[in-house]
Amino acid sequence: MDNCLAPDYDNIALLTIDVQNDFTLSSAPLEVSGTREVLPNIRKLISTFRNQGKPIVHIVRLYLPDGSNVDLCRREKRNRRYPNRNSKTARRNNSRVSL
Repeated sequence: MDNCLAPDYDNIALLTIDVQNDFTLSSAPLEVSGTREVLPNIRKLISTFRNQGKPIVHIVRLYLPDGSNVDLCRREKRNRRYPNRNSKTARRNNSRVSL
């Protein structure tokens, strides 16, 4: 393996993305299919990194209550789940929102 691509285990960190309830629980608003099945492996990795004193970074997406800032790939699923919530108004006012 090329030295540039070899893992540097002394300087490694674990990054988890969107492993919060909205994406992992069955019938959650934005459930990502297959995530539940890999949770035991994610827990093992997190435990191993903690035991080794290695850094863990959790990335969590925050969505506005009306869903106006939901990713395009998830927006249709969100709209099916919450059909009576209108995000058009929030899009017009989106410039006032800072996260």
